Amino acid sequence: MATAIVIYARLYALIGLRDNALTPVRSVHDFASSLYFSNVTWTTLGYDDITAVAPLARLFADAEALNGSLFTAIFIAVLIASFEKLMRPQTPTA
Repeated sequence: MATAIVIYARLYALIGLRDNALTPVRSVHDFASSLYFSNVTWTTLGYDDITAVAPLARLFADAEALNGSLFTAIFIAVLIASFEKLMRPQTPTA
């Protein structure tokens, strides 16, 4: 998971993002801002302080949000299956 977030952050740093929190609005290419945006996108929080403007950056943001959602769903499913297996009564072997 962390590796994917860093990879997406590197892509965003190369493509560039827009920082809406600054006045005037400016383009950002630094890794720290890209990592922050990547983490916010992966977790699907979407604070809207930094946005992807370029079509390629938007495509990566969409893919990252989908990957983050799928990862979370699979993680929860595995966790529930493990817990269910742990709580299942043990049958004695003969």
